Amino acid sequence: MDRLDRIEKLLEQSAKNKAVADRERIELRRQIANTSAQLAKTDAQLAKTDAQLAKTDALVRRTDQIWGAVAEGIALGEVVEVLNELPGIEVDDYAANVKNHKRGNFEIDAVAVGDHCVVLMEARARLRKGAIHDFIAKFKRYLEHYPQHRDKHIYGLVAFLNVDSDAKALAIEEGLLVIRSDYVNKEVINPPPKFVLRDFNPKREVSA
Repeated sequence: MDRLDRIEKLLEQSAKNKAVADRERIELRRQIANTSAQLAKTDAQLAKTDAQLAKTDALVRRTDQIWGAVAEGIALGEVVEVLNELPGIEVDDYAANVKNHKRGNFEIDAVAVGDHCVVLMEARARLRKGAIHDFIAKFKRYLEHYPQHRDKHIYGLVAFLNVDSDAKALAIEEGLLVIRSDYVNKEVINPPPKFVLRDFNPKREVSA
């Protein structure tokens, strides 16, 4: 094979290689276009899912608010009578939906006050551990907003229509009074004197 034949062979092979490379580039562009289209479709689906989740979250929050109001009405109704049946607790004044914004936002479902003690109350349609932790945090701020109660025992009460077992255990462990309620009855799960209420007033290390 002379030099000219070798050159022709090389040119022919080069042309074949170029044709293969061109086909591969075309296929790669097609795959990239398909992938881009799929990604765009996925992004659109994710955006739609995010919108649906946001709508669901808003609905859940609204439902919780509605049931929370129902729970407060049912679980905290007539609570003064229930408390006054317990040894070591005497209250005569009751206020629901207590808010104080003088030193930052402070809100609590209800407060019962007597000559010697204050009972802070939270009600939930379903009581969960997170609500217990949030409730406990409020005790640290209570006297900042109501210093006139600094000489009183400060107790806590949680009331519920339904409860997670771990939430109930945590509430009892934290020294809170726990009340199960429905449309008719109210049951104190851990009544004194067998259960010792925790006094959340740091100035009074005395329990009921």
